[in-house]
Amino acid sequence: MKSAVNQQFRTNFAANQALIDDSKGLAIEDIISELKYDPFTQPIIQKLLQDPDSVPHYQLIHQVLLFKGRIFIPANQNLRHQVLHDAHDTPAAGHGGFLKTYKRILVQFFWPHLKQDVRSYVQNCLVCQQQKYETLSPAGLLQPLPIPNRVWEDISIDFIVGLPKSNRFDTIFVVVDRLSKYSHFLPLSHPFTAKAVAALFCKEIVRLHGYPRSIVSDRDTIFLSNFWQELFRLGQTSLKMSTSYHPQTDGQTEDHSKSSHLKPTGPVFEVLSQDTPRIHLKKTAHIFANVVCPVLIKGI
Repeated sequence: MKSAVNQQFRTNFAANQALIDDSKGLAIEDIISELKYDPFTQPIIQKLLQDPDSVPHYQLIHQVLLFKGRIFIPANQNLRHQVLHDAHDTPAAGHGGFLKTYKRILVQFFWPHLKQDVRSYVQNCLVCQQQKYETLSPAGLLQPLPIPNRVWEDISIDFIVGLPKSNRFDTIFVVVDRLSKYSHFLPLSHPFTAKAVAALFCKEIVRLHGYPRSIVSDRDTIFLSNFWQELFRLGQTSLKMSTSYHPQTDGQTEDHSKSSHLKPTGPVFEVLSQDTPRIHLKKTAHIFANVVCPVLIKGI
């Protein structure tokens, strides 16, 4: 078994030595010379000289230290930099990314913290920073929604989910009038269906304000369900969807949601520990109804 392992080590060493000979800046003699001054490798080499099988995974062949068949590069900045250069900067390497460069080196060479060194080298490569382009689509300009003319004709809706249960409720359904900023905070239990949300919407919003002309919401399975779409069709309401995972379109409702549940001392947060969530949500709606919202009006 040991003879087979040694033979594999020698085969890998021969292949790696041929690769070193092809490199213009890396010489096997330099590697052997620098091993004498490496504090990490010297104790290993001394043990291997006394007993070739004393250190697992290491072999000493022709004065070259191998780790799992790979040539060990001692702690010399010039040597390691040359290996990194040959594996990343040369025309054959083509300035590959981190993984390609790391795998290319790992086939032939090894040293402690190799992965971190490769990552740092690739990230700081000036050519890569100047020449490589972003693969993401360019961001478009945000398009503001038109200002409504009447209250409760154009609204926005959102959900605050993941709250601790309080009297079986753990979700808040937020409905905001886009003109007046008046808000409704309605408790829900998760999981909830489109049918349940639609019924709550009709009971608490439609009965007070009628059907809105447009509704802005996040793109969510709740709003995309057939029942929800059918409800809006019957009410002659168009559903304006915002971009997926892009809540800027529904910004004001998102702001209300943040203000509602990110402050542990706020009234809405009390819903998490009290038995009367509807009372606290009505308090919160009252507070938001009396908050001054700065609005830019032309001519004033």
